[in-house]
Amino acid sequence: MFRPIEAYTLDQLMARGGARPLPVPAEFARCAGSLRGVPLVMTNSAYETERLRKVRVTYLDGGDAAQIMTTMAFPHTTYDLPIFAADMLSFRGAPHLIVIDHQVLFKADADYDRRYIAPLRPVYERYAHLPTRERTLPAWTEKFFSRYTHYSRPTVAYVPEVLAVYRDYWDIYLDHVAAAEPPPPERAPHVHAQQAAYCADHIANEQAEGMLQKLFGEAFYEAFVHRFLFDVHPAGIYS
Repeated sequence: MFRPIEAYTLDQLMARGGARPLPVPAEFARCAGSLRGVPLVMTNSAYETERLRKVRVTYLDGGDAAQIMTTMAFPHTTYDLPIFAADMLSFRGAPHLIVIDHQVLFKADADYDRRYIAPLRPVYERYAHLPTRERTLPAWTEKFFSRYTHYSRPTVAYVPEVLAVYRDYWDIYLDHVAAAEPPPPERAPHVHAQQAAYCADHIANEQAEGMLQKLFGEAFYEAFVHRFLFDVHPAGIYS
Protein backbone atom coordinates (compact mmCIF):
# COMPACT_ATOMS: atom_id res chain seq x y z
CA MET A 1 0.00 0.00 0.00
CA PHE A 2 2.81 2.41 0.87
CA ARG A 3 5.35 1.41 -1.79
CA PRO A 4 4.47 4.43 -3.99
CA ILE A 5 5.27 6.70 -1.04
CA GLU A 6 8.56 4.92 -0.40
CA ALA A 7 9.51 5.54 -4.04
CA TYR A 8 8.35 9.17 -3.88
CA THR A 9 10.37 9.79 -0.73
CA LEU A 10 13.59 8.57 -2.28
CA ASP A 11 12.98 10.05 -5.74
CA GLN A 12 12.44 13.52 -4.28
CA LEU A 13 15.35 13.17 -1.89
CA MET A 14 17.68 12.26 -4.77
CA ALA A 15 16.32 14.91 -7.13
CA ARG A 16 16.21 17.80 -4.66
CA GLY A 17 18.75 16.92 -2.03
CA GLY A 18 21.57 15.22 -3.90
CA ALA A 19 21.30 12.31 -1.49
CA ARG A 20 24.02 9.70 -1.06
CA PRO A 21 23.35 6.21 0.33
CA LEU A 22 24.70 5.49 3.80
CA PRO A 23 25.95 2.03 4.71
CA VAL A 24 23.41 -0.01 6.65
CA PRO A 25 24.72 -2.91 8.78
CA ALA A 26 23.99 -6.18 7.01
CA GLU A 27 21.96 -7.49 9.94
CA PHE A 28 19.56 -4.54 9.55
CA ALA A 29 19.43 -4.11 5.77
CA ARG A 30 17.07 -7.03 5.20
CA CYS A 31 15.48 -9.17 7.89
CA ALA A 32 12.95 -11.96 7.55
CA GLY A 33 10.69 -13.39 10.23
CA SER A 34 7.13 -14.48 10.90
CA LEU A 35 4.43 -13.38 13.30
CA ARG A 36 1.34 -15.48 13.98
CA GLY A 37 2.18 -17.55 10.92
CA VAL A 38 2.52 -14.53 8.62
CA PRO A 39 5.93 -14.19 6.89
CA LEU A 40 7.31 -10.66 7.12
CA VAL A 41 10.32 -9.01 5.49
CA MET A 42 11.81 -5.79 6.86
CA THR A 43 14.11 -3.65 4.72
CA ASN A 44 16.04 -0.59 5.87
CA SER A 45 17.85 2.06 3.86
CA ALA A 46 19.59 5.28 4.85
CA TYR A 47 20.85 8.40 3.05
CA GLU A 48 22.59 11.68 3.76
CA THR A 49 22.63 15.10 2.13
CA GLU A 50 24.55 18.29 2.75
CA ARG A 51 22.04 19.35 5.41
CA LEU A 52 20.54 16.03 6.54
CA ARG A 53 22.74 13.74 8.58
CA LYS A 54 20.51 10.73 8.12
CA VAL A 55 17.27 9.96 6.32
CA ARG A 56 16.11 6.45 7.09
CA VAL A 57 13.28 4.47 5.55
CA THR A 58 12.03 1.23 7.10
CA TYR A 59 9.50 -0.95 5.31
CA LEU A 60 7.91 -4.02 6.87
CA ASP A 61 6.10 -6.06 4.25
CA GLY A 62 3.69 -8.80 5.23
CA GLY A 63 1.56 -8.72 2.09
CA ASP A 64 -2.11 -8.02 2.71
CA ALA A 65 -1.69 -8.88 6.40
CA ALA A 66 0.58 -5.94 7.22
CA GLN A 67 2.35 -3.05 5.53
CA ILE A 68 4.33 -0.66 7.74
CA MET A 69 6.51 2.22 6.58
CA THR A 70 8.43 4.65 8.75
CA THR A 71 10.50 7.60 7.56
CA MET A 72 12.73 9.85 9.65
CA ALA A 73 15.07 12.66 8.63
CA PHE A 74 17.63 13.93 11.13
CA PRO A 75 19.35 17.20 10.20
CA HIS A 76 23.04 17.77 10.75
CA THR A 77 23.44 19.52 14.09
CA THR A 78 24.80 22.58 12.29
CA TYR A 79 21.17 23.18 11.19
CA ASP A 80 18.21 23.62 13.53
CA LEU A 81 15.70 22.09 11.12
CA PRO A 82 12.87 19.99 12.57
CA ILE A 83 13.01 16.21 12.41
CA PHE A 84 10.73 14.75 9.74
CA ALA A 85 8.84 11.74 11.08
CA ALA A 86 6.16 9.53 9.57
CA ASP A 87 4.61 6.24 10.65
CA MET A 88 2.15 4.60 8.27
CA LEU A 89 0.52 1.30 9.22
CA SER A 90 -1.86 -0.90 7.26
CA PHE A 91 -3.38 -4.20 8.40
CA ARG A 92 -5.58 -6.61 6.47
CA GLY A 93 -5.46 -4.42 3.37
CA ALA A 94 -6.71 -1.22 5.03
CA PRO A 95 -4.85 1.71 6.60
CA HIS A 96 -4.75 1.53 10.38
CA LEU A 97 -2.71 4.47 11.69
CA ILE A 98 -1.08 7.46 9.98
CA VAL A 99 1.17 9.92 11.84
CA ILE A 100 3.18 12.54 9.89
CA ASP A 101 4.94 15.55 11.34
CA HIS A 102 7.80 18.01 11.37
CA GLN A 103 8.95 17.43 14.94
CA VAL A 104 9.92 20.49 16.91
CA LEU A 105 13.34 20.91 18.52
CA PHE A 106 12.69 24.33 20.07
CA LYS A 107 9.02 24.49 20.95
CA ALA A 108 9.16 27.73 22.96
CA ASP A 109 10.93 29.64 20.16
CA ALA A 110 8.34 31.75 18.32
CA ASP A 111 10.67 32.47 15.41
CA TYR A 112 11.39 28.75 15.01
CA ASP A 113 7.66 28.08 14.93
CA ARG A 114 7.09 30.81 12.35
CA ARG A 115 9.84 29.50 10.06
CA TYR A 116 9.26 25.78 10.26
CA ILE A 117 5.88 24.86 11.73
CA ALA A 118 3.40 27.54 10.64
CA PRO A 119 3.78 26.59 6.93
CA LEU A 120 2.17 23.22 7.74
CA ARG A 121 -1.15 24.77 8.70
CA PRO A 122 -2.79 24.80 5.22
CA VAL A 123 -1.91 21.15 4.62
CA TYR A 124 -2.97 20.15 8.12
CA GLU A 125 -6.34 21.82 7.63
CA ARG A 126 -6.79 20.37 4.15
CA TYR A 127 -6.70 16.83 5.53
CA ALA A 128 -8.27 17.45 8.94
CA HIS A 129 -11.39 15.58 7.83
CA LEU A 130 -9.61 12.21 7.75
CA PRO A 131 -11.14 10.09 10.53
CA THR A 132 -9.33 9.51 13.82
CA ARG A 133 -11.87 7.04 15.26
CA GLU A 134 -11.92 9.23 18.38
CA ARG A 135 -8.31 8.38 19.23
CA THR A 136 -5.55 10.86 20.06
CA LEU A 137 -1.78 10.89 20.37
CA PRO A 138 -0.37 9.67 23.72
CA ALA A 139 0.76 12.27 26.26
CA TRP A 140 4.48 11.51 25.89
CA THR A 141 4.45 12.95 22.36
CA GLU A 142 3.70 16.49 23.54
CA LYS A 143 7.35 17.46 24.04
CA PHE A 144 8.39 17.27 20.38
CA PHE A 145 5.28 16.80 18.22
CA SER A 146 4.07 19.95 16.49
CA ARG A 147 0.57 21.39 16.73
CA TYR A 148 0.12 20.43 13.07
CA THR A 149 0.88 16.74 13.44
CA HIS A 150 -1.28 14.81 10.99
CA TYR A 151 -2.88 11.98 12.96
CA SER A 152 -5.55 9.80 11.41
CA ARG A 153 -7.02 6.31 11.47
CA PRO A 154 -8.60 6.29 8.01
CA THR A 155 -10.51 3.64 6.12
CA VAL A 156 -9.45 2.25 2.75
CA ALA A 157 -11.59 4.87 0.98
CA TYR A 158 -9.11 7.54 2.12
CA VAL A 159 -5.95 5.88 0.78
CA PRO A 160 -5.42 8.47 -2.02
CA GLU A 161 -5.60 11.28 0.53
CA VAL A 162 -3.30 9.41 2.92
CA LEU A 163 -0.67 9.27 0.19
CA ALA A 164 -1.27 12.93 -0.68
CA VAL A 165 -0.83 14.19 2.87
CA TYR A 166 2.51 12.39 3.13
CA ARG A 167 3.69 13.87 -0.15
CA ASP A 168 2.69 17.38 0.94
CA TYR A 169 4.45 17.16 4.31
CA TRP A 170 7.56 15.70 2.67
CA ASP A 171 7.62 18.40 -0.03
CA ILE A 172 7.38 21.19 2.54
CA TYR A 173 10.13 19.59 4.57
CA LEU A 174 12.44 19.43 1.56
CA ASP A 175 11.63 23.09 0.88
CA HIS A 176 12.85 23.91 4.39
CA VAL A 177 15.99 21.85 3.87
CA ALA A 178 16.80 23.60 0.60
CA ALA A 179 16.41 27.04 2.17
CA ALA A 180 18.11 26.30 5.48
CA GLU A 181 20.89 28.54 6.73
CA PRO A 182 23.14 27.52 9.62
CA PRO A 183 22.16 29.21 12.89
CA PRO A 184 24.87 30.73 15.09
CA PRO A 185 27.56 28.09 15.87
CA GLU A 186 26.78 28.21 19.57
CA ARG A 187 23.35 26.70 18.83
CA ALA A 188 24.82 23.41 17.51
CA PRO A 189 25.31 21.85 20.98
CA HIS A 190 21.68 22.67 21.79
CA VAL A 191 20.52 21.06 18.53
CA HIS A 192 22.50 17.92 19.38
CA ALA A 193 21.12 17.88 22.92
CA GLN A 194 17.55 18.19 21.63
CA GLN A 195 18.06 15.43 19.06
CA ALA A 196 19.52 13.22 21.81
CA ALA A 197 16.53 13.94 24.06
CA TYR A 198 14.20 13.21 21.15
CA CYS A 199 15.87 9.84 20.52
CA ALA A 200 15.78 8.96 24.22
CA ASP A 201 12.05 9.72 24.35
CA HIS A 202 11.37 7.53 21.33
CA ILE A 203 13.52 4.65 22.56
CA ALA A 204 11.66 4.72 25.89
CA ASN A 205 8.27 4.77 24.16
CA GLU A 206 8.91 2.76 20.98
CA GLN A 207 5.52 1.34 20.01
CA ALA A 208 6.97 -1.42 17.81
CA GLU A 209 9.16 -2.91 20.56
CA GLY A 210 7.00 -5.95 21.21
CA MET A 211 6.47 -6.76 17.54
CA LEU A 212 10.15 -6.38 16.61
CA GLN A 213 11.28 -8.50 19.57
CA LYS A 214 8.86 -11.26 18.59
CA LEU A 215 10.02 -11.12 14.98
CA PHE A 216 13.77 -10.83 15.42
CA GLY A 217 14.66 -11.28 19.10
CA GLU A 218 15.49 -8.99 22.01
CA ALA A 219 19.21 -8.62 21.20
CA PHE A 220 18.40 -7.60 17.62
CA TYR A 221 15.86 -5.07 18.83
CA GLU A 222 18.22 -3.40 21.31
CA ALA A 223 20.94 -3.02 18.68
CA PHE A 224 18.47 -1.90 16.02
CA VAL A 225 16.79 0.79 18.10
CA HIS A 226 20.06 2.28 19.41
CA ARG A 227 22.27 1.94 16.34
CA PHE A 228 19.82 2.54 13.49
CA LEU A 229 16.43 3.91 14.50
CA PHE A 230 17.44 6.49 17.12
CA ASP A 231 21.20 6.77 17.08
CA VAL A 232 21.76 10.26 18.52
CA HIS A 233 22.95 9.97 22.11
CA PRO A 234 24.32 12.54 24.58
CA ALA A 235 27.94 11.51 23.96
CA GLY A 236 27.58 11.64 20.17
CA ILE A 237 26.35 9.47 17.32
CA TYR A 238 26.14 5.79 18.28
CA SER A 239 28.37 3.53 16.20
